[in-house]
Amino acid sequence: MMFNESSNEKRESWNKKVNEFKSIDRSSPNAKEMLDNKFTEIYQIIYNELDQCEKEQAAKLIQPVVMIQDIKELDKKYTGLIKRGEALVFASKLQRTRRKMYEKYRHIPHIQHSSKRGKEYLAKLRLNHIEGYTLDIGCSDGKVAKALNEDIGNVIGMDIDIPEEHEKSIPLLKGDGCNLPFSNNSFNLVVYLNVIEHIPNPELSIKEVSRCLNDNGIAYIVYPNKYFPIEPHTGIPLISYFPAYIQDIMSKWLIGNTLNSYPYPAVQHFFNLQDVKVLFLRNGFEIIDSGSCELGDYLFPGLFNFIHRFLKKIRFYNICPHTLYIICRKKNNF
Repeated sequence: MMFNESSNEKRESWNKKVNEFKSIDRSSPNAKEMLDNKFTEIYQIIYNELDQCEKEQAAKLIQPVVMIQDIKELDKKYTGLIKRGEALVFASKLQRTRRKMYEKYRHIPHIQHSSKRGKEYLAKLRLNHIEGYTLDIGCSDGKVAKALNEDIGNVIGMDIDIPEEHEKSIPLLKGDGCNLPFSNNSFNLVVYLNVIEHIPNPELSIKEVSRCLNDNGIAYIVYPNKYFPIEPHTGIPLISYFPAYIQDIMSKWLIGNTLNSYPYPAVQHFFNLQDVKVLFLRNGFEIIDSGSCELGDYLFPGLFNFIHRFLKKIRFYNICPHTLYIICRKKNNF
């Protein structure tokens, strides 16, 4: 089904299907079947609004959801996806244009080159071997965890959602970064690669990392710089410079959603170098190295590659780096 109606008819058709979804009796013996069927009808409307790359992403996002058997959890997941999809179905011309540019010039290159980018981040660790086990929090499909495993071995990946298409050569576990499913002193190294900004409670996650690290264990964190002019998750200029209520206004105007309900991994926090240092220092870590990571030219197609190279030439990234990193060591007996 594709919408060719007027704006009012389009809204009425959407609201009718959403209300039918809401009216399903969740206590019914066949509640899952009814929720699945009605969500499929709504999803088809959303699907027709997406480009090919977005369709592939949506399919990967939905695959683990349809497998959920618990009605309460399934209902929550479907409701969240419908809310996200609504912003796409009723996007303005400005929002559609921004989304296409974002996909072409930021999101697709970063997905295609995730493993290569991850290896560049991992080079900052300067580790050839490490005793014991390593945990990669927010490993996604495990490509970067595999690269890390090739260098130091004994790597375990963990993410709140593991895509159906994922690396099979190392163990990947489903888990929450704020409630790690591991015993005390399980790891000698824990890495967060572009993850900590998505965690709702980063301090709780750091406490969990401290619990699971051996004494003198290492935590390695890579994250976007709050002060870089273009926010990387949304592509919105300067949004991280403003208070939260202004951020939501800007996000709703250009995306159709607030940052915390953004269709891609929600941006929970913006950090500068000192912010993350303070988080780790007050949770029993000492900082042993910190600095910036320069993004590779391969991540910038077309005109953006020219701009990127120009910024490098004038050493703009030395003043305002795109990506930051910190390497911390857990103090003994903390």
